[in-house]
Amino acid sequence: MSDREKRLTRFLVTVKSQIVKRRYPCTDITFAPCGYKSKEALPTDFTSFEKGMRWGEKKDSHCLFNLKFSLPESERDSSIRLRVDTDKDGWNVYNPQFIIYENGKALQGLDTNHRTVEIDYKQEYNYLLYASTGSLVDNLPLNVEAEIYDADTKALYYDLLVPFEICKISDAVLSIFICWRYSRSN
Repeated sequence: MSDREKRLTRFLVTVKSQIVKRRYPCTDITFAPCGYKSKEALPTDFTSFEKGMRWGEKKDSHCLFNLKFSLPESERDSSIRLRVDTDKDGWNVYNPQFIIYENGKALQGLDTNHRTVEIDYKQEYNYLLYASTGSLVDNLPLNVEAEIYDADTKALYYDLLVPFEICKISDAVLSIFICWRYSRSN
């Protein structure tokens, strides 16, 4: 990596660190095991899911989480997103998958590369989160929090990141093409 790439990478890390202004952990979480995208009635035996607990007692487990939290009135005009995290990174078909629902309507799917859903301000929130561990993963933590973020900083970050990543790929593709072309001429 060139010095210029290192400087740009450090700058991007700094900008990214400034996106989220405040975090509000979701501490009122209950859960219940369920079947695969079950069309049956919702379970009635939800139990408390405390910080530090883990879910998915076996591989390919499915459960529902009921998420309740509130935000102060001072956040009314803020940009807000809900973040759902486990301890898994990267992506493959075996990682945990989620679908978040509000009032019975699916809002968005979430996974290790898509961890947030943008939400509008309300004083009280109540979401249902359908979760699947994946076929090779079990015993996962769950961390849920509302993030107050700066939309302009987020836009700046992606406005800089995308061309930077394209340039890195373009350099690599150009190098491969030059090597390939050179090898064909010999």
